[in-house]
Amino acid sequence: MTRMAVLAGLVLIAVALVLTVGGNGEQEDDSGRVEIYHLRFYQAELSLVDNQSPPQQYVDQYPAVVAEVGGVPITGETLAARQVLMELNRRDATASSDKALRERQLAYIDTIDSLEAIIDDELKRQAVDRLGLLPSYEDAVAYTKNIEAQFDDASLDATARELLKGQGFPDHDWASNSKIVEGYRQGMGLAKLLHEVCPTFEPPPTPAQGLDFRSASCTGFLRQERERGDITYFVRWAD
Repeated sequence: MTRMAVLAGLVLIAVALVLTVGGNGEQEDDSGRVEIYHLRFYQAELSLVDNQSPPQQYVDQYPAVVAEVGGVPITGETLAARQVLMELNRRDATASSDKALRERQLAYIDTIDSLEAIIDDELKRQAVDRLGLLPSYEDAVAYTKNIEAQFDDASLDATARELLKGQGFPDHDWASNSKIVEGYRQGMGLAKLLHEVCPTFEPPPTPAQGLDFRSASCTGFLRQERERGDITYFVRWAD
């Protein structure tokens, strides 16, 4: 199993992680927002584990809380972790031997605002709860056991095993860990939102886009959620 396949398999539990850290006292602008900069990685060594627990040198560049969504804080550590993930994705794309695919992936990564992406994730998480899309805990336990069985049948390399360990996965019986089960439960609710609710807000796809584009897009729904939501920014990008 490839590194990206493992990451895709574990993304369901990422929505359940809550990170809180201290800040570093940046200067405020006239709006009262602290000016912050995008992280510069240069040739820094990074691993997949760093996207869950980013190096402190990056965390320290941001205040403790950078925004709030419906009263839920978005932390500086979460923002740093998202940029680490984007950098890892950028490095994977750069290493691709398929030039056209490489260029498409890099162009897409360049369009992402890491803070806005986190806010969108939180809006979707809150919507899943509000719309009653979460499955039962028992269903999430069964799903977790099924996912573990698939991983047991796969050949995981050292990097994949390091990622599992870094995210707190036990060697066996993942369903015994309530945090892991709850993460998959949140992911199951998110999948239901993406495939059942979000498509009702989008226009029919063109033939060139295909059906997958419609089911994967959540632009219209997020536009509504941003209009009705309570979003407070404490920072702004200086560059």
